[in-house]
Amino acid sequence: QSSAKGAATRPHGGAAKDRSVPAEVRRSVWQRDDGRCTFVSDGGKRCEARDRLEFDHADPVAQGGRTTTGYLRLRCRAHNQYAAECGLGAGFMHEKRLKARGRAEDAIRPPTFNAEDARRGVALCLQAIGD
Repeated sequence: QSSAKGAATRPHGGAAKDRSVPAEVRRSVWQRDDGRCTFVSDGGKRCEARDRLEFDHADPVAQGGRTTTGYLRLRCRAHNQYAAECGLGAGFMHEKRLKARGRAEDAIRPPTFNAEDARRGVALCLQAIGD
């Protein structure tokens, strides 16, 4: 998933595993999504975040998602991470974050799923967006 700012301009191809987002695709997605996070709560309220947005692959790149207008959407960091954990699992994302920080050697095992913690986290997200 690429950051909305600073993504390199590459020829339009949209191949799986390609995380760069071509400028024409960035512009098209930004315009379509009105420069706003596209997350919608179960209650129908759309997230109002308009800064620090990221291009989220609706189908994760790790699962064959493509970098095209039809497969990308704008998400704030929190909702992008939430979607990644829902789609790929908390343990997988924990490992990815450790590797991204260059601390994979410190990982002993991925966190276990705790339903109560998950419920609290979702409740906090919903409170934050006013739902």
